[in-house]
Amino acid sequence: MTESEVRSIEMVFPFAVNISPQVQKGLLSCAKQICKENCPEGYVMWPSGVGSKITYMPMTKDEEDAGLHTEFDDTVFQIGISARPKHSGEQKS
Repeated sequence: MTESEVRSIEMVFPFAVNISPQVQKGLLSCAKQICKENCPEGYVMWPSGVGSKITYMPMTKDEEDAGLHTEFDDTVFQIGISARPKHSGEQKS
């Protein structure tokens, strides 16, 4: 595969697999490196959430009052990435 622009990376295994804490750290390290190498000028980008994939999150007080709670898919290991404009004087990491 040649170098190309992507918005997500997926791995789908034919069987359930165990991801050790060491492997999770390695995946997080890869995500940090991708952020560092690809962050647009004037922005900071970082892995901001690691763990089970959120499938539902209450968005209003009414939903919370109705007993709805955040739901997760524990069969998916997800690393979320966030970005924001740099603050004035902030150095690129």
